[in-house]
Amino acid sequence: MASLVKDGGIMEEATQASTLTILVVDDEPDISLALGDLLGNEGYQVEAVETGNEALRRVSPTHPYSAVILDLGLPDMDGLAVLKRLHKQDATLPVIILTAHGDQREKLATLQHHAFAHLIKPYDRPEVLEMVHRAVAVKDLAMKAAQAEQALTSSETQRQLEQQRTHTLLSESEQRLQLALKAGNMGIWDWNIISNQVIWSEDVSDLFGLTEGPLPKTLEEFLPYVHPHDRAMTAEAIRAALEEDAPYSLDHRIVRPSGEVRWLSCEGQVKRDSHGQPQRFLGTIQDITSRKQQDLQLRESESRFREVVEAIREVFWVSNPEKTEMLYISPGYECIWGRSCSGLYASPQSWMDAIHPDDRERIRASALTKQSLGSYDEEYRIIKPDESVRWIRDRAFPVIDQEGTVKRIVGVAEDITERKHVQHGLQALAEASWELTGPTLFETLVWELAAILNVKFAFIAEHLNGKRARTHASWVSGSFVAPMDYSLSGTPCEEAWKGNRCFWGDHVRQHFPDDQWLADRGIESYLAYPIRGLEGQVIGHVAVMDVRPMAQDPFWGGILEFV
Repeated sequence: MASLVKDGGIMEEATQASTLTILVVDDEPDISLALGDLLGNEGYQVEAVETGNEALRRVSPTHPYSAVILDLGLPDMDGLAVLKRLHKQDATLPVIILTAHGDQREKLATLQHHAFAHLIKPYDRPEVLEMVHRAVAVKDLAMKAAQAEQALTSSETQRQLEQQRTHTLLSESEQRLQLALKAGNMGIWDWNIISNQVIWSEDVSDLFGLTEGPLPKTLEEFLPYVHPHDRAMTAEAIRAALEEDAPYSLDHRIVRPSGEVRWLSCEGQVKRDSHGQPQRFLGTIQDITSRKQQDLQLRESESRFREVVEAIREVFWVSNPEKTEMLYISPGYECIWGRSCSGLYASPQSWMDAIHPDDRERIRASALTKQSLGSYDEEYRIIKPDESVRWIRDRAFPVIDQEGTVKRIVGVAEDITERKHVQHGLQALAEASWELTGPTLFETLVWELAAILNVKFAFIAEHLNGKRARTHASWVSGSFVAPMDYSLSGTPCEEAWKGNRCFWGDHVRQHFPDDQWLADRGIESYLAYPIRGLEGQVIGHVAVMDVRPMAQDPFWGGILEFV
């Protein structure tokens, strides 16, 4: 087959058939050259373009191609948009996606928009050749079918001649057709409504899981294969197509004889006589079990993600880099900011309105610069609608595509108000202890501890001989009390005497039923740390107690260890 490539076009000898030409659309010259060598060795003519617009200009009725190999990452337009427009220009043109994009959702999107196949770079040469052969076979069959249909509209004699030719072509192409159906995991059915007989293509037995025995020959034999939960829906869709001329397009499950459940996608069209009465019902079925499983896994993954981010106290957020669109905000925002999530979606920068005026411009500048760089880690104050002030730690990092473009910003903001209070309390303790000594120091420490940790009881005790202790300073329900000696036996303080950190967040009296002092004052929770001398020996302990349950906060332990 002789052909010349000139100005991007093919000039064919008039006496010969069209060259099988493959159009490669890829902005990477090395890929185009490698595909040209691979396909050229198989006898194909290969043309290469680098942009989507050039590909759309090339494909026309006067410049036919047997197949197109399309990259999704084009410099001038989205590859998926090119795929859609190519299908609109020529619905019979097979388009093979060959891309570095391995995202499953993207693959599903291309197949849903009529891609013949979706292959991933780096590609497997035999796989590419096999898919091109199949695509060319399908295109060849479509062209021949179109030619046959055009011929049938001519004179009766011409129709008879073309009918013979079509029969010959169909006979020669039967193997190619079966190959194409197998590649797509598809089957064909033809239901004669008058005789109520169904004819299936060869591969349908595999779809139904029938290793032996005939395929269902009537509608009544077919419906039992449909999953019980989908049977009524399927029967209704068939009825609507026959009686109301409604489109027949649905997904339903079947149950194979082995008990395995598979998903089928069904498309069909009713053929009617001149009086509008249905005569035949023809269509295709395709096994889409893998696609359904992927969809289910995706939904389950998204559901688990939402369960996690909606349960945590922190605020999980996603925005565009320009901060003009809030893509997601977790419910924690309403609790911490005191503002609605819907309000933030409507006004994506309204979270900044709550920032303390002294911090606002610093955070605004940082958000617009550091977030895209991955160095955003800020602490700032916000003012809630009730005028209370909270401290926030906000961290973010960019999500970057394969071209290095920042697509979105993902971040986590947490309320660190209590941590800030503890830090300030530690500073106050340090400042107080710097200038004080003796009893005055101890009284100041227990008073500060009670205030910082918001508890009713705090004391410092020295350990004596005979498993006894003496308090040097005690803060009890808002006032200091005189020092006292007491036995450590049967009290929670006994663990501190042993040199252990001890904590009971609630129900401490149940653990020490003989400690009357706890019972008289209604103590519910207890936390203590041992105090050690210069040589590491335990010389006393510091403790806090409250009539409410106490959370096990590491910052509380840090304060007591500081003391």
